[in-house]
Amino acid sequence: MSARKSGAGLLLDGKLPWVTNLRPEGFHVAAAVASEEGGAPFVASLSADAAGLERSADLELIALRGTNTAAVTLANVAVTEADILHSDARAWLPRVRPAFLGLQIGMSVGLARRALTETRDHIADAGRHVLNGPIVELSAAIDAQENALFEGLTSGAFAEKAAPLFKIRIALAELANASVGLELQASGGRAYLAGSGRDFARRWREAAFLPVITPSLVQLKAALADHAAQATPGSGQAA
Repeated sequence: MSARKSGAGLLLDGKLPWVTNLRPEGFHVAAAVASEEGGAPFVASLSADAAGLERSADLELIALRGTNTAAVTLANVAVTEADILHSDARAWLPRVRPAFLGLQIGMSVGLARRALTETRDHIADAGRHVLNGPIVELSAAIDAQENALFEGLTSGAFAEKAAPLFKIRIALAELANASVGLELQASGGRAYLAGSGRDFARRWREAAFLPVITPSLVQLKAALADHAAQATPGSGQAA
């Protein structure tokens, strides 16, 4: 996303290839925009009815088809001072990131717990009690990460140090995948039957989606690696 001056305002060009909650009847989307003249990127609010803004048809997702996920293309979209949420995205992002990622993490927690509930039901019926141990371990790990999330959000620590929040997001996405995998073990062949396995298949696809939600796990791990490199002795950066 880039911006150039035009009279008293700015004209924006670019594309947002993947945006969720773009209801066809109307929406506003926040975007980070780089100025062609340099300086800090800013954050703008763009309206669905803005001239030059086009919304694609919903993306052909293999799951989560009700999320109104589409692409947005901008060509000479005019914005004024009233459309700018913050003049410096680097200052704005740390303030909103804890709540933003915290809400994303809720999906991992809910999915993991539902999968474990289903696992308990299956082993009660099928005698797969050997899975009791992993259920207890995964439940405890989910609780620990959730407690760490609430503590960091309540104290405001994540606004100053994002790395612990990134680690929680990564850990809970991985725990959700492990929980759904355990449900598959408990379900056995029933998970592949069109009738009895329908709900499991949905959870399996949702678990597969967690690693690629922006910011993806790869992006978060890369950010953590950069943070660790900057914090090493001799890098000139504080730990």
